[in-house]
Amino acid sequence: MAISDTPKYNRTRDDRDFHVHFKELAMRSWGFTFILFGVGSFVLNMMGMEFMLLAWIDTWGPLVGNAIRIGMAVVGGIMMFLGGASDE
Repeated sequence: MAISDTPKYNRTRDDRDFHVHFKELAMRSWGFTFILFGVGSFVLNMMGMEFMLLAWIDTWGPLVGNAIRIGMAVVGGIMMFLGGASDE
């Protein structure tokens, strides 16, 4: 049997559904993570603390730092909304 005679793999409906659901789950997971870090960083900053991962945010000043925190939460919310949107 020649290489050209081998059947090509065709994605079935179940495969497509799996990939779509996986992408939606990944989008929602990253969105939740962004919301968690954005809101958590905002609350911790009000108490005089910060996540070590996000300590760089305040290098441009508190106003820009808070804008980045709020932006992270908003982007996370958008990602969760878009990840939850489904045609079914």
